Amino acid sequence: MRLLKTRAFISRDISFELRSVNMFENTTQLTYQKHLELLRYGFKAKLPKLLIFHGMGAIVFLLGLYTNQFFSIILGATFAIIFAPLVYLLERIRSKKNHAKSPIYLKTPHLHFVFDIDRIRIRMLEREEGETMLRYDELFKVGEDRHNLYLYLSPMQAYILSKKTFTLGSANDFKQFISEKSIPHKQLKI
Repeated sequence: MRLLKTRAFISRDISFELRSVNMFENTTQLTYQKHLELLRYGFKAKLPKLLIFHGMGAIVFLLGLYTNQFFSIILGATFAIIFAPLVYLLERIRSKKNHAKSPIYLKTPHLHFVFDIDRIRIRMLEREEGETMLRYDELFKVGEDRHNLYLYLSPMQAYILSKKTFTLGSANDFKQFISEKSIPHKQLKI
């Protein structure tokens, strides 16, 4: 009986040790270039919606030509030619203004990510104190492009991890690890 209690105690210690093992580490510097890459990734994810926007404009334009209605022709041309690129340009200008005002990006901080078995620890290297901890089930989705991985906490908030800056593990192994955590993993081909 005493032997069984000892094994249970040992197994609890081992599971505690396993939880604190660092599986992957990454240090990424937040720069304006990384911010633009995130915007481009978001734009590619929204591309089907913009194509629908263009398609609606084209349909209204063609219906206007078919029915010979001047208003439909102008409305369709406006949707197809002006509004869709305007949405992209306004988003880019807005993000550039927000980026210029953001104190985080002015200092170009380095974020250090440590991926354990059951959680993610994030720390800004420029600060001595403070660490953010996340569980994997708190992630909304994970995306990727040629240079970066994006860990989305919500549709509007994401952490950027550079694929080249993994100090422990590799980007390919990390993608496999994250997919085993049952997070929807979306890969956009460029």
